[in-house]
Amino acid sequence: MEPLLRFKKIKDKQNILCDEFFHEASKIDIISFNYNNEGSALCRCDGKLRKLSKNRINKILFGVELARLDTFIKGIYQPDTKSKDLKRKNGKVQFRMEELKSLDKYSVGNLAKKIHKELLQQEIGHISYFQEQKINPAKKSKSKKSAPSPAEQAYFGNKNTHVFHLRTCNNYNSSTCTAVFNSLKEAKKAGFRPCKLCSSE
Repeated sequence: MEPLLRFKKIKDKQNILCDEFFHEASKIDIISFNYNNEGSALCRCDGKLRKLSKNRINKILFGVELARLDTFIKGIYQPDTKSKDLKRKNGKVQFRMEELKSLDKYSVGNLAKKIHKELLQQEIGHISYFQEQKINPAKKSKSKKSAPSPAEQAYFGNKNTHVFHLRTCNNYNSSTCTAVFNSLKEAKKAGFRPCKLCSSE
């Protein structure tokens, strides 16, 4: 079944805590709206078929008020800040993403403070984390393949491993691949090394 809509994360807004807040998947194909009477949808996220709640659909399609995301981030390092998007158990924040589960409380707190500071510099009151991708249902042509766009030629650096990947690499979808470089030279100059699987020199 062909997806009705496809959404992909806006790279310059991507970070691990926003991934947790909006959705951990890097791209979302909405297969069917109104999956049940509550308005849920069936979607495919990185190849996995899932149900999305109405609340999550609204976040993906329309974004949220910046104040809501701000409260979520602040609540991570300020326990007295109440956020309806933040779950706690015995005083400890319950994350869904494995990358966050593996971090200690001190590291997550520092990360939240850093991202919160960046959010405070936003001049808009609303934030969208996904952008719709146009799906071209045109017939496949046997004509000469067009040259890749600059975005397809870009390199994406993993800030944890300092390895950069091409968009075609399986490791490109990592939530920590947030550094974007326009050339091999630019990536190396920033101290990143090429992925042995996808990057040819």
